[in-house]
Amino acid sequence: MTTQIPRAEFIASSDDRGRSGAVPATALNAGPGAPAKRPDIRAVLGVPLEGSGLSHTCWSIVEAAARSGWPIRLHAPSLRGGTRGTARVTTVLPDVAAGLPFGPLRPALQGMLQRQALASIVEGEVAYLWPTVPLAIFEAVAQRGIPIVTEAANTRMAVAKEVLDAAYDALGARPDHGINADRIAIQERRNALCAAIFAPSPLVETSYRETPYADRVLSGSFGTWVAPSLPEKPPALGRPVRFLFVGRDAVRKGLHHLLDAWRHAPANAELRIVGEISPLIRDRYADVLNLPSVSPAGFRTGMEDEYL
Repeated sequence: MTTQIPRAEFIASSDDRGRSGAVPATALNAGPGAPAKRPDIRAVLGVPLEGSGLSHTCWSIVEAAARSGWPIRLHAPSLRGGTRGTARVTTVLPDVAAGLPFGPLRPALQGMLQRQALASIVEGEVAYLWPTVPLAIFEAVAQRGIPIVTEAANTRMAVAKEVLDAAYDALGARPDHGINADRIAIQERRNALCAAIFAPSPLVETSYRETPYADRVLSGSFGTWVAPSLPEKPPALGRPVRFLFVGRDAVRKGLHHLLDAWRHAPANAELRIVGEISPLIRDRYADVLNLPSVSPAGFRTGMEDEYL
């Protein structure tokens, strides 16, 4: 991932700014050279570390930083289905217990994570706290004067709620996105405590405009991974054009817009949908989902076959 080394540089430079300083624009042009002093970076993830979703993104960033020589350690409740790689990882649960269900144990595990992380983070380090981390950890770290960097993995909730409310209303359904006033207030409090906030896309950046911490938002795509070599494929002349949609939370991901457009798709097009489709979308778009050109696969592993 090409964005990871600059990310580590931005995080490390937070050590000189304190928890409320804005990141200078010149930092966005930082080259591959590292600063003379590299403060330890303490990353904390509030959910199990596994090979999917936000935790996989966190792991990719931390692992790339470690491979590039940055002194970084990651704290998480558990590590599931993967190797520890180059990065140093400390978990609440031992590996033999990593398969325990997280949901019922979440309050206890996050309390243990809080004690573990706070006992480890010391003055002179930078805290890289992911949005799944409890607010109490953000507040305790900030009280010590330790700079905090976080990720704006999605559109700011206050903005996302308005967009999603309108989308559900257009579908004639009650909102089912789970964003409420309490969650918005917690996110705003977290952001207010941070020295820098990474935004993975222009739309996410836009959602942070006109906030008290807008000047702390940094552009930083999560990037992608491309295999060193790809299999050769014959020309697709005469074959259908295949569209692939991967994701869940269908309204939030905009699947309904794609299905609206698919009613007018050309005859030589195919649509493959990988991921859970909500009952709302299944009901509203049953006619489209039952078209011969549409193939709903549900949740599945082995995504390499889908992409290649």
